[in-house]
Amino acid sequence: MQGIDLYAPKQPGQRLTWTPFAFAVTFIAIAMCALVGIRLIYLFDWEHGEAHIWPALSVQLVTGFGMSAVLILIWAWFYERRGFAANGLNQKGLTRFGRGWLIGVGFALFIVAIAVISGVYEVEHSGFRAEPSWLGLIPFIVLLFGFVVQGSTEEILMRGYLMSVLASRHGLMLAVTLNSAFYTLLHSSKFSLTFELIIMVFNILLLALFISLYAIREHSIWGICGWHTAWNWLLGVGFGFDIAGRNFGVEPLLVDLKAAPGQPWWLTGGAVGPEGSVITSLVLSAAIGWLLWQGGWKIFRPSAQAV
Repeated sequence: MQGIDLYAPKQPGQRLTWTPFAFAVTFIAIAMCALVGIRLIYLFDWEHGEAHIWPALSVQLVTGFGMSAVLILIWAWFYERRGFAANGLNQKGLTRFGRGWLIGVGFALFIVAIAVISGVYEVEHSGFRAEPSWLGLIPFIVLLFGFVVQGSTEEILMRGYLMSVLASRHGLMLAVTLNSAFYTLLHSSKFSLTFELIIMVFNILLLALFISLYAIREHSIWGICGWHTAWNWLLGVGFGFDIAGRNFGVEPLLVDLKAAPGQPWWLTGGAVGPEGSVITSLVLSAAIGWLLWQGGWKIFRPSAQAV
């Protein structure tokens, strides 16, 4: 065992789940999310279309992902005797979450701005601004809360719980590599094989590497919870792009964008949107390079310590 305490010093009495079981526990928590979502569709008798509009999706995001977060934290607390701090939910939560949210907004805006300025995307509709109203803001606020739960849950599972266990047992380099590969596999397994999928899978891997390095640099997952929330919410709700194959059935908050005619799929991302674009690949690669330059390269040292 490497003995690397990623987010908080080890306390007396703590124990770690065996590595294969840690992956299994994480997978079970994720499967719980899917089962809750399916159960809700039958419970409320949603038709196929109704299950993919914002009220239904908001309920699924909060209950399904929320259940997964509770499950993994209960396991860590009662079996491993590791509290919230050991799983990355440590001090300065609100400050770090807010800063991460702003950084995530900046990433999404930067990528979309490059695509629009270069003619890759064009405006299809003015979205919410065409008929603004106070009541019309309700879907955006509700979905924001749903994405807070969804994005934070994914980070609690992958970078909070799993990466901290892997770092303690195998060191930082394997912790980053294995959790990123597992995250990529889980997110790409539900899509059919297309050219867009190839770039999207590569971008998911880059995203996982970036937020893993971000969490290690900050010694916390609060920041990446905010980043993940902003990324999904702004791309999906702000600009009307599909997120993980889902459209949320609301007029985009900022503007409704679509691929400009004649633009290649590897720039537009095709049906996947920015998540399948090489523009996103370049931005995420640059962000990873910056984090490595700022000291993230030290994870490749055998004696690397995060705390």
